[in-house]
Amino acid sequence: MEEELLEAKRLLAEGRRLSGQLSYRRRAPASKAKPLLEGARQKLLTLEQRNRDDIRVLRLLAEVEECLLDYGEAKQYLERVVALLPRPDKKVLKKLAQYREMCGEWRSLHLLPEELASLGAFLEKQLARSPGELSLRWTELWLNEHRPDISEQVLTALREQGAFSDLQVLENFAK
Repeated sequence: MEEELLEAKRLLAEGRRLSGQLSYRRRAPASKAKPLLEGARQKLLTLEQRNRDDIRVLRLLAEVEECLLDYGEAKQYLERVVALLPRPDKKVLKKLAQYREMCGEWRSLHLLPEELASLGAFLEKQLARSPGELSLRWTELWLNEHRPDISEQVLTALREQGAFSDLQVLENFAK
């Protein structure tokens, strides 16, 4: 088991390095990182099936899910860790609180990580052509083309989270 755990850690570390995810508010991982992160996930899931109460495996699974932007799964793994710990661990509790917050933020955006990446590429292209203005013009155009059914909900959620221009959407959510 120790060798498999080390291999999963290695895949996670390399996937995280290649992911391009540098901040707390994560973006979709770079495509070259996804196979490594998925490989780490598969190895850890296999280990978790053999020993459901291994805190090391559960913590690593939470990290992988965080990198893959599945905060709901990450939260569930850390909740299991908290239940297994003999006494509360402040770092784990803080991370759990962050996952809960991110679950709410991602849910309110109504967009998948891949859709945010597509929006980001679109915004980069548009903002390179024209000077930035303090509006959500390009974001709204993209939403009306790709997700007209929820465009108003997404715009409202972006504003509630502090994005009032295309540049803010690009920098804080889609890059």
